[in-house]
Amino acid sequence: YFEFIAEDDAMFPILDVGDVALVYKQTEIDNISAPNKGTYLIKLGNKNTIRKIVLNEDKNGYSLIAMNPYHKIIGISKDELYSKIQIMGKVVKSENKSAFK
Repeated sequence: YFEFIAEDDAMFPILDVGDVALVYKQTEIDNISAPNKGTYLIKLGNKNTIRKIVLNEDKNGYSLIAMNPYHKIIGISKDELYSKIQIMGKVVKSENKSAFK
């Protein structure tokens, strides 16, 4: 496990810039049958960000979903997932310090 300080507002209002996420270190998404694979800390375009990874209905790709509606949903084919993003770990807990400002 390690702590990550959010660098963007992609998961706002749950996690804002400067909030802390507890991350379980892993390099691949969970191999579970549910379409929602979980919320992960990823490197996307040389930037660290947190996104929910969901298997598309056609099962040929994934959607990277931010809670903040101002961040677009990013689609990635199954074959390109690990070449387009680097998974650094699964977010297991967050501490929303910004809620108490």
